[in-house]
Amino acid sequence: MVVNESGLRLAKYMQREFGVPYVTGTPFGQAAAGKLLAALERVRNGDSSVEQPESAQREPEVLVVGEQFTANAIRLALAERGWEAVRVLSFCDMDRGEMLPGDKKLTGEDEFAAQANAPSVRLIIADRDYSPLVKQEVRWIGLPNGGSLSPVNPTANFNMAGDKLDTWLDAELKGEIV
Repeated sequence: MVVNESGLRLAKYMQREFGVPYVTGTPFGQAAAGKLLAALERVRNGDSSVEQPESAQREPEVLVVGEQFTANAIRLALAERGWEAVRVLSFCDMDRGEMLPGDKKLTGEDEFAAQANAPSVRLIIADRDYSPLVKQEVRWIGLPNGGSLSPVNPTANFNMAGDKLDTWLDAELKGEIV
């Protein structure tokens, strides 16, 4: 089970060289945890096929910026709540097999600013330190960024395992303090 993009290269190597199957995803949110459990069950039963996610080509309403697997779990939780046009962006490495159309590995702040200032964007879920790059009125939900050495506007870490992501996301979308 690969829960972070950083372990994917090793998993692919082990599959190629030793035939060790793997599944990808994080158990963050009920939908992602259920999907991950179903994938593990398929592998246990000898089915190593990869389920391809579906995505409509639309301009994004929501940007989720962070580590790819975590951002994908947040996207899945948002889809369960009716948000369809969610794009995942990351300054970290991203695996093409885990990307949906429109997802992007960012190479700099200018790329983030261009994405974040698109007229269709209504909500951004990301490190609050990126907010000065956004020149339009959007709703912002802060994500902790463990990779930031000196955050200006730190967001406290929180537990996203299982239904805790759902609880956090529901509260944030309602504007409540968790």
